[in-house]
Amino acid sequence: MSDATPEEQRKRAFRLFEDGMHEESYALCRELIATGPDPSLDVLAATNLYQMGRIDDAEVHFQDLAGRMPDSSYIHSYLAKIFEKKEDDRAFSEYARAIALDPRNQDALRSYSSYLIQEKDFRKAVPLLNKLCELSQREDDTRKLIHALAMSGRHNEAVSLCRDRLRDRSGMECIDALLSSGDYEGAAELARNAFQSSQSLPYLKKYLLALSKSDPGTAMAEYAKYCNTGHEIPICLDYIRLLQSAGHMSDALHACSTLAGHGNEAGPEVLRLEADLLAVAGQVTAALQKFKVVLSEELRTLEDPDSLGTTLIRYRTFLLTNYPVRTATTMFMESIGTSQHPVCLSSAGRFYEEIGDLTEARSWFYRAYRGDFLSGGLEYAKFLQRQGDQRECEKVMLYILNNVKKNSDLARVAEIIVDENGKMYQLPRLLERLISRLDSRVSTLNTDALEYLAVALLVAGSGALRDQNYPLCKEYCLRGLDVLPFQSLCINTRDFLDLIRTCKEKSLTDEPVLKKSDEKQVRNEPAQAGIAELLELDEREKWIVEFLKVHRTANELDLRKMLGTRRVAGMINRIVQKGSAQGIRVIERKGIGSEGEIYEYVGP
Repeated sequence: MSDATPEEQRKRAFRLFEDGMHEESYALCRELIATGPDPSLDVLAATNLYQMGRIDDAEVHFQDLAGRMPDSSYIHSYLAKIFEKKEDDRAFSEYARAIALDPRNQDALRSYSSYLIQEKDFRKAVPLLNKLCELSQREDDTRKLIHALAMSGRHNEAVSLCRDRLRDRSGMECIDALLSSGDYEGAAELARNAFQSSQSLPYLKKYLLALSKSDPGTAMAEYAKYCNTGHEIPICLDYIRLLQSAGHMSDALHACSTLAGHGNEAGPEVLRLEADLLAVAGQVTAALQKFKVVLSEELRTLEDPDSLGTTLIRYRTFLLTNYPVRTATTMFMESIGTSQHPVCLSSAGRFYEEIGDLTEARSWFYRAYRGDFLSGGLEYAKFLQRQGDQRECEKVMLYILNNVKKNSDLARVAEIIVDENGKMYQLPRLLERLISRLDSRVSTLNTDALEYLAVALLVAGSGALRDQNYPLCKEYCLRGLDVLPFQSLCINTRDFLDLIRTCKEKSLTDEPVLKKSDEKQVRNEPAQAGIAELLELDEREKWIVEFLKVHRTANELDLRKMLGTRRVAGMINRIVQKGSAQGIRVIERKGIGSEGEIYEYVGP
């Protein structure tokens, strides 16, 4: 260490960080921490690790700091950033915690709102961006707010912000806001001016799209001018659809054939559209050939299952419209060949269902379920529901619900269960399990998933009311009100309040369901499972935990000698991460000594 005083060295560590010299700053932090505890240097060291891209090490350090400084908004904000990078749903709850601790933490507000926009959870982003704009007064934050408002359906508010808060209204946010509000002339003018000054193709696309809404005749001439080369495929596709909607089928087919001449560059949607137009024109053989070409390519690459599914739906419709059922069946099955992809298996099931062969349909849907329990299973369950086989449908959906891991997949399953058309929510065990699974992750759910949980609780409350179980009905309603998102799209607070009022009218005793308790709530950890089993530790990780459990503290050198390896720090990191994933603190770092890092056992 140099002759500089500790305070001067400390300041230098922060200057190095500010200058982007994170490795040098981190090395200096470790030297200084070894001479004595300093929480600010601990935080700086962890932040340096994050900036250096050492995400796993940064996570462990910030988890340690969160245990020592649980009320630090900064620490929870960085934990959220780490979880976001790792695509871990805990990012939601950590960002929320950071903002709850400090509602003026602009970095947390900006990071969380950007994360929500990336996840397309625009409704949850709006209040965060409102607060951020109030604090920062920055135009880029205002533009994000305008975008989030427009995407949330709050079009008029978005347009007002464009008019009142922005000096330059030529950005895409304002164009989208005007489009979504129905002001197509205003959107076309803004987009045209932006394109003329920038020559940016996204502005051209928006201009032509807005013009097609306000003045279709002029739009056709403008589209033709820009589509002569045929290279701007998204714009030309919009042009073809405009011609199609106006009934100009021959012009649409000519434009589509020109565009399809660019081969693979054109993409499957162009070929599908050409096939549809050829079929309408009566050129069935040519349409069939186009469908075969696009299907062959998509089955070869399997790059986009959604696109493949769309092609198979359009192909099925084409075959059943233009060929006898037996011929169409043979042609369809030959096209998918021996593919075991769930989309192909489900499409075959749907084909047989449409022609009335329910036994064969069930067989293909079941194979899709066996191939992919989520995508194939959902299609199989929907088939069973359509056929009235409620018992098997509930069994399949319970299996899916119990085995999905990601929140996005859980929300996908929840959407199908609470859908008014399918009415799977009428299956009691399935509804109860859905509520349980969503409730267990409530702090990490996005707005859509929270809305599905609220709907499920409303349905459960209505069922309890029918059964005259008034206390349970009130409990479901109060829980539903608690999770119901602001500006919910399908239900509102009145739905719950009406049920509660009915309960109070009909109940003879009306006992409260929210009872106070003076007893301290203690987390109920699994009594039978030890730490090693709970966290699925390997043999060396078990030795570390047992050693620390006996000795309470140990330094890095002690553990190296015990294990005969220098990789102790990495093992500690894995143990901390496994504990964090289960919500358990097992080991904490207590600083750096002359014999390396010092660890303390803090687990149960």
